Amino acid sequence: MNDKVKEFLESKKAQEKIKNEKSKTETLLNLGLYEKEYAPIIGYGHTNDENKAVKFPVVNKDIKPGDKIKLAKNDEKIDVTVDSIQCESSAEYAFSEWDQNASMTKYFKKIPVEVTDEEYEEIKKYSSHFTLIKKNKVSSVLAFCAVIVYIIGFISGIALGDALSYNFSWGVAALVWMTTLINGTLLIAVSEIINLLEDIKKK
Repeated sequence: MNDKVKEFLESKKAQEKIKNEKSKTETLLNLGLYEKEYAPIIGYGHTNDENKAVKFPVVNKDIKPGDKIKLAKNDEKIDVTVDSIQCESSAEYAFSEWDQNASMTKYFKKIPVEVTDEEYEEIKKYSSHFTLIKKNKVSSVLAFCAVIVYIIGFISGIALGDALSYNFSWGVAALVWMTTLINGTLLIAVSEIINLLEDIKKK
């Protein structure tokens, strides 16, 4: 096989693998098949001798504010009074929940469960009610705008048909309604095209 062809095929296979793994991860997360990995719990306190602020990772879950503990620092133990304990948020740990027992908000990230290719195919088969392809927000806005156009156009047709003539002018009303129908239909068509392109993109 030609080296360039080989390099091209390997590159495409790698891209396809990354794409499939991303889709698999999104599917598992959206179906709730994930474990929670919590952000480290950090303690804040002060030294008992010099009253210096201290920040430390909490290893013992039984520690609470007001406790006096010993921390290792530079091969020696220092006495520290715990002022507060909290779970710090970050971009990595973007989700949160309230821990009733610890009386604090805990932040976590979602880790998809490990599944084999066979298990993943079964998951997709038995989750046919779940759609992986979400509607594009732009297409949804356009469809909503189309409905508004239809409503406003219908009302405008009646108003103009009645206002521009002593008797109701069906010609004026029909012209407004026809224009409204064309504009609304164009918006819906664009919305469907965007959805179609999104479907093709994710296949």
